[in-house]
Amino acid sequence: MRVVYVLEDAAHAQFVPPLFRRLAVNASVDLTARELPPMGGAGRTIDGLRRLLRDIRTGVAEQPDAIVVGIDADCSGRGERSRQVVRACQREDYAGLVVVAEPEPHIESWYFADTAAFQRLLRVADLPPAPSVRCRKDDYKYRLREAVRSGGGPAPLGGVEYGPEIVEEMNISHATGRVRSLRRFVDDARACLARYAAQGWESA
Repeated sequence: MRVVYVLEDAAHAQFVPPLFRRLAVNASVDLTARELPPMGGAGRTIDGLRRLLRDIRTGVAEQPDAIVVGIDADCSGRGERSRQVVRACQREDYAGLVVVAEPEPHIESWYFADTAAFQRLLRVADLPPAPSVRCRKDDYKYRLREAVRSGGGPAPLGGVEYGPEIVEEMNISHATGRVRSLRRFVDDARACLARYAAQGWESA
């Protein structure tokens, strides 16, 4: 399965591809992935997706089997980013498989979806309190960085560098039961992988 990732920032890049890859392994689907550079903001992520879709439509880029978009909700309203992705696909007449990771409100909250796994992996006794203001992204970055440092681990990238390990350690069933936006992504990713696998059987 050929996948292209369109991701907002480094925190998405360290979490979303490893999680999709883990789900693909569970579904017995082999991945060949290409990851575009982090876009740097929600608006730029949508613009980057549009450029990719335009390149696919005009033949500049090869169409993948699936596109995975990682973009923060940013308190814009449940599902608003996903609707923006859908509109972008409609404008470019793209009907391929697309999966949206839309953390509410920010991707850093997904790092704590399985708190036991986080604490066990990073040797953290007590987690810093969750931010009191949901829409301030810097507060979520601060919480992640301080949590990693409290366990004695270095955090040159603010803690996001531990994303792949956190995903590997995470109990997906438990994490998705606690975080609705994560559950939506996991459900959509599994549906995408199942649809791809079914297409393979049908063409065999």
